[in-house]
Amino acid sequence: MVGKNEIMSEEELDKLIRFIQYAREDINQIVKNISLLLPMQPELCELIQRAWEKEVYPKFDEMKNYLKNRRPLNELAVRGLSGSQLEVELRLYELRRKSFIQLMEKLRRPQQLGILKRIVRMLLYSIQTILESLCFIPGSEAIKQFKDALIDAVS
Repeated sequence: MVGKNEIMSEEELDKLIRFIQYAREDINQIVKNISLLLPMQPELCELIQRAWEKEVYPKFDEMKNYLKNRRPLNELAVRGLSGSQLEVELRLYELRRKSFIQLMEKLRRPQQLGILKRIVRMLLYSIQTILESLCFIPGSEAIKQFKDALIDAVS
C-alpha cells in the first residue's frame, strides 16, 4: 500500500518507459517470427503481422508519450508500479526476456518449437503483469488485447 508521501520516483518512471520500449521490441520479434510459432497457419500469421504493424505497434508510442508528458507518478505508485513491487515485476520480465532472446538466437530446429512457445507465453505473461497496471493509459488496451491474442495463438 502506498502512503500519503510515497510516489514513484523519476528513475522508476524511466525504467517503466524502458520496459515499454523493450516490450515493443519483444512483441515485434515474436510477430516477425510468428511463422516459426504457427507454421501451419500462414493466413493467421499474415493477419497478426498486419494488425501489429498498422494498429498495435504505434500504441506503444502513445503510452510512452503519455508517461513522459503527464508523469502520473502517484497513480503509478498506487497501482504497484514503484519500489520493490516494480523491481520484482521488471526482474521477472528481464529473466524471461533473456531466455527468449537466447532461444531466438539459436532456434532453427522444429523440435525446439514447444520450448519456444512456452518461453513466448511466459514472456507475454510478464509483459501482461505490468501492462494491466497501465490500463488507464491511452493505447494500453489495444496492446493488451493483441498480447492476449498472441498468447491464444501460441497456446
